Amino acid sequence: MNCGVLFDLDGTLWDSVNRITPAWNRVLSAYGVQVTASRLRALMGKTAEEFAAALLPEETPAKGLEAVDACCREELIDLAARGGELYPRVRETLEALKPDWRLYIISNCQEGYIETFLDAHGFRDLFDGFLDHSTGLSKGGNIRLLCGREKLDRAVYVGDTHGDELSAREAGIPFFHAAYGFGAAEAPDRVLQTLSALPELLAEYFRG
Repeated sequence: MNCGVLFDLDGTLWDSVNRITPAWNRVLSAYGVQVTASRLRALMGKTAEEFAAALLPEETPAKGLEAVDACCREELIDLAARGGELYPRVRETLEALKPDWRLYIISNCQEGYIETFLDAHGFRDLFDGFLDHSTGLSKGGNIRLLCGREKLDRAVYVGDTHGDELSAREAGIPFFHAAYGFGAAEAPDRVLQTLSALPELLAEYFRG
């Protein structure tokens, strides 16, 4: 059986906010705006358009998106140099899953962000693929696309927000909530208090 675990990135595998906040402020200073780490953290997982509307409501949508795109390019420079803050036991957990599961990342982030995560922390060997916002699809659409493309017989999406939960429901697969991350969920199929609990929860969920 072809089985896959699909991961969100921010709030699920790492927290990059403290590392990227200075980069965002370097760009946003030209617009007379500064942002705190907590403000950015509350927006993680949203699309670039949603970031622009929240942070630059006085600008036209096009101008706001232009600024957010510049922030996204700037943050990759800092992340490539220093990486983000990994949640505990990420590599150990992924290595424990790898014999039985194919591993993927699906995020609303810009092109290059997932690649920076993989390279900064040496995770290229553990993941079988990824999709980001550059497809033009919603996260739910990307989940469906990847499951079909990879011919997955069984798949789970692991994420930390209600938006992730809705995306998994849209795609018709179970949702495991990373409760240690940035957001809440309404009715997840399972709840992770730590990422390292995932192998056991997967075994229990599919055994039952």
